[in-house]
Amino acid sequence: MRPGESFRRVITMYEGRGLSVRTGLNPFHFNNYRDAPFTALYRGARLAGTGGGIAMQECYFLECLLDAWSPKSIFVIGNAFGWSTLLLACLVPQARVVALDNGVEGHEARAGIDLTNALAAEHDLDARVVFGQSPRDVPDCVGTHLAGTIDLCLIDGLHTDEQQIADFQAVQPFLSANHAVLFHDVINWNMLASIKRIAETSPGNTAILMRTPSGMAVHYSPALRDAIGPVIEMFSQAEPALSHAKHVESKRPAPPANW
Repeated sequence: MRPGESFRRVITMYEGRGLSVRTGLNPFHFNNYRDAPFTALYRGARLAGTGGGIAMQECYFLECLLDAWSPKSIFVIGNAFGWSTLLLACLVPQARVVALDNGVEGHEARAGIDLTNALAAEHDLDARVVFGQSPRDVPDCVGTHLAGTIDLCLIDGLHTDEQQIADFQAVQPFLSANHAVLFHDVINWNMLASIKRIAETSPGNTAILMRTPSGMAVHYSPALRDAIGPVIEMFSQAEPALSHAKHVESKRPAPPANW
């Protein structure tokens, strides 16, 4: 697959529904708005009422990661309008992708679930969103739709330390021997404490991906070190940068007008 092909394909899916995608913008150009790099959906000039999606640079990270490794079962916590779910399905067409979303972020959250499922069906992708809540509904969802096994998990739900730990503990019993768990918005939402706890209490390797706009984190099995270790290193950063990031101001700046 050519570089960027899956990214462009997902954008085209939304454009086919009369929707436009905003992503990958430089905050400096937009009143230093922190969320400018992240993905949002528009109907004309109106912002869709759902949560946002991973940034363009984070899409590139996923492309590099999944060029080095091909998981067969992918689980996503937090779907919004389906950006990550559909991108993962395009990047790994041989995998089954299942997302769990409780439909509470934004007044169009349930419409985002329906849109994702409709686009997956229209474009013959093995992906679906299940309405439900983590951690409560994780066992049933994974057991029913992924045969009880997760190779790759993206946790992008409620951004608190408590919820991040609860989400990880919910998926942990279903992780395969060759697994990776990605956590979105770790630095941006000051969730380093829960990542540290996961690293200390769970077997495997943990890294903060400082070279991603949200400051993602990853926890992965030692069996994958040779396959994805070089990619993890490429998106990581030396310890001095991580130490500085622990003191980043957590307040979210107001968006520019019409955002």
